[in-house]
Amino acid sequence: MTANAVFPRVGSESPLADALTIQDEVNHVLDTFLGRRRREAYRREATWVPPMDIYEGQDAFVIRAELPGMRQEEIEVSIHDNILTLRGERKPDTKVKEESYHQRERFTGPFHRSLSLSSVADTAGVTAIYREGVLEIRLPKKEEARPRTIKVEAA
Repeated sequence: MTANAVFPRVGSESPLADALTIQDEVNHVLDTFLGRRRREAYRREATWVPPMDIYEGQDAFVIRAELPGMRQEEIEVSIHDNILTLRGERKPDTKVKEESYHQRERFTGPFHRSLSLSSVADTAGVTAIYREGVLEIRLPKKEEARPRTIKVEAA
């Protein structure tokens, strides 16, 4: 079973990947044709989505989300109706005045990301560890979904 079967909204052909490409093109247009102030106002209003890697191990599915510059207590992971949701808010740097920026590319503000889970994931055993700016969520597979070896006995 592939990770795309367990997380059907995620994949190389996801709407999110298309949206990020479109966002890059819009940013280029704004950079080219509009002034800095307009661009900065646009970036403050835009939402951001942390990039994720999802892979399948023998006993669990693993999700790794990049959340640099955040503290553990600013991150929330929840599961409701077989949907895993990651949310939080990255705060802007208050030590630097807004007018001091020459360029600002890192998004700040609230974010959320939701993934549909299949019945193969054991939601009761989920763990989440945040280390060095990366959140790792482990979703163990239910026992019946794990590979097993059957011992052949003599008759």
